[in-house]
Amino acid sequence: MDPYIEVAHEALIQKWQRLDEWLDEDREYLLWRQSLRPFVTLWKAHKSDPDTLLRGTLLQTASDWESQRSADLGVDEKAYIAESRNQETLRERQKTRRWRWNVSGFAAVTIVLIVCGAIVWMASRSNKKTITASGYLVQASLHEQRGNYPGAIEDYTKALKLSRDLPSAYLGRARVYNLQGGELNYRNAIADYNEFINLIRDSMPPHELAVAYDGRGQAYFRVNELDNARKDFTTAIELDQHFALALYDLGSLLAHEAHFDKAIERYTQSINSDPGFYSAYLGRGKALFARDKTSNREEDLQNALKDFEHAQSLNGDAAEPYLRVGLVHYERNEFRKAIDQYEQALKRDNHYAEASNALGQAYVQTGQLEKAISYFKDAAGRGYIRAEYNLGLAYKNKGDYENAINSLEMFIHNSPDDSEALLSLGEAYALKGNHEAAIRNYSRSIDLKPEQSDAYFRRGESYVKTDVNEKAISDFLSFLKLPTTESRLYQARQYLEQLNFMPPIDSVQIHLHYNKTIDEALLDKIKTALKEKRFNRIKPIQAESDLASIRFFQNPFRTYAQNIRDTVKGVYESNSTPQNFPYNKFPDPKNKDAYGWIEIWLPASRPTVSTPTILKP
Repeated sequence: MDPYIEVAHEALIQKWQRLDEWLDEDREYLLWRQSLRPFVTLWKAHKSDPDTLLRGTLLQTASDWESQRSADLGVDEKAYIAESRNQETLRERQKTRRWRWNVSGFAAVTIVLIVCGAIVWMASRSNKKTITASGYLVQASLHEQRGNYPGAIEDYTKALKLSRDLPSAYLGRARVYNLQGGELNYRNAIADYNEFINLIRDSMPPHELAVAYDGRGQAYFRVNELDNARKDFTTAIELDQHFALALYDLGSLLAHEAHFDKAIERYTQSINSDPGFYSAYLGRGKALFARDKTSNREEDLQNALKDFEHAQSLNGDAAEPYLRVGLVHYERNEFRKAIDQYEQALKRDNHYAEASNALGQAYVQTGQLEKAISYFKDAAGRGYIRAEYNLGLAYKNKGDYENAINSLEMFIHNSPDDSEALLSLGEAYALKGNHEAAIRNYSRSIDLKPEQSDAYFRRGESYVKTDVNEKAISDFLSFLKLPTTESRLYQARQYLEQLNFMPPIDSVQIHLHYNKTIDEALLDKIKTALKEKRFNRIKPIQAESDLASIRFFQNPFRTYAQNIRDTVKGVYESNSTPQNFPYNKFPDPKNKDAYGWIEIWLPASRPTVSTPTILKP
């Protein structure tokens, strides 16, 4: 069995398997930013009233995000945070001033993602009951900003028990459900967004209503109701054509569906609406990388690289852009550059399992299997499932078949429908000498992916090792019908020859080469004689050569070639134009179909030369 190196790379083999996780990667930041915008709207609407500014924990959270993602924030958002910080400093200096919360202050803290129309609506109904509900909204907002999502949900729910028609509570709770994640929470978020939209649909400024539709679209996306998600993202964009987050979300949905051209268009619109939108650059780069257009592949890689590097410039502390740049270098076989980028990603986040896995793959390609195994173990230990598969391949390439089997079986336990992993597990068992186990896994691989050519070839080998020759022949013949490499093609033919396989006579393809000068009646006689011998698959081919020979390409066809020689030779003899017709085995041609054919080369026909009559004087 020929030695060979294998490695699985998600971006290259799994065709961007993580597309459905893109929305999660920046979800906490994006939803926080979404929650900040209504504060800014309220502040501007109240002519920079200081009572609408952030304070305490809310201000600290905003300051933390600003320090991490300043390039992503708009001018108004930065100005609002800066003014909030200035007011906080002023309050600290005025030691004698008591901390006061007035009604406007309550509104500012409770709204979070609450829009001006909702505040006006609440004010028109304010009474003791709604004021008490507002108190719960204050607490819920504080819980939310501190990451205490169960506490936030509980207080939003208490507010709704006191006032069932409170838009701010529905919107806040919906947002927290989205943040908390999980099927049930996403369903609850959808229900709350429905209530919010029904309550304020006619009184809400377009942009703020767009925020609610986008939030509901995110929840639909997460529960795989893609048509509903698409409708909501589209509605959000119709309400606000420059809503960068909704454009980004629609781009992510389109990328998830592998509509990469359309996804790239939406990501570009998102970037045009918000040139500092870090996530949109990442999203567009991923779509360019995943598009895999053969004719423009290098151009796509170059543009993806530009987007990832721009994301690096926007947020130098983020690890993911370095991983993505590394993936581009990896595909270009620039493994040393890829390793440098992966190491930069791990420097920024030493728990980044995907970067550890990618680094292991690059080390496999540079022949450093021990380092590769170490990084695969690290990634697997952090829950990156695909790393178990790559770890198994690395062990197999190293010759440690026991550990290879253990790792591959662990991966298959979590991904039982991965045909490639089952093929690799079968190979590990075969290399260890357990061909029965190998055959079981090859068979499972074929059941999942009938076009898996290597599985037929490997199972055929294991059948040969266990002397199940008929099944081995069947597998090698199935293998020859599928795309493969020249080296494997030659090996399969050698196995069939070793097994003395002779196909049924009526399945043998005859390539009948003839010169254009041949007598048509003679050609018809040859065809008829061959069919009488049950050689029914005859393909006439006009040629310029002047040969008289029979060619075959594998030893099992020698008997058929001899039979054909005798048949054709007999036709020529009966036509009073005898030919010798030697038959010979020729070197194996590249065309895999040559295994099933025999070539007949007929000589050119020459006009009969009459003997001149000699007249006597």
